[in-house]
Amino acid sequence: MSEDERYRTSTQFRLWSFTPTSLLAQRTQTNQNAATRVRAAVHRIREMRARSTDTPDPENGDSRILVPEGDVDCLTVEEEQKLIAFYCRQALDLGNFLDLGTDVKVRSPKP
Repeated sequence: MSEDERYRTSTQFRLWSFTPTSLLAQRTQTNQNAATRVRAAVHRIREMRARSTDTPDPENGDSRILVPEGDVDCLTVEEEQKLIAFYCRQALDLGNFLDLGTDVKVRSPKP
């Protein structure tokens, strides 16, 4: 059995190899799930605060979570990709700055 055949029968290939289409679908679903959870959490906080009679007192260590007014505008899949590409480039630049070997660094993803 060749190395390629062994890899294609591995759990790594089965669980972590994606076509561009399936990867986009996975990213889209994950993005939608996260946005739904964020919006639900903000809604719960707003409801809880509406029922509370306490007023925040930052001087005494009241560190209430800041919650935006209105609708919560979450990142899109494309915006997430831009952030990932940015931080990948930052990591590579840091590797170059620290003069790390090629076994530590990999090619930068295309933006």
